[in-house]
Amino acid sequence: MKMRLAQYGISHDHASGKARVMKESDDIDFAGVFEPSLEVRETLGQNPVYEGVHRFASKEEMLGDETIVGIAVQGRVSRLGEADT
Repeated sequence: MKMRLAQYGISHDHASGKARVMKESDDIDFAGVFEPSLEVRETLGQNPVYEGVHRFASKEEMLGDETIVGIAVQGRVSRLGEADT
């Protein structure tokens, strides 16, 4: 049975690599990503690794999905303590 995982944030330097691993793994059902920053979504979100990946509309949508068993947090390290990171 596959683990269902998601990714919160795409601005960390390793975010696209983590997404690629989750997307390509036979053991993971990649549920999608949520990025709180519109600017980051419009720039880094254009990376081909995110093509075809579900984009959660809100953090509440992602966090409320009870089928997700783990979330990779991939925001900027300097912003990890902020509420909307």
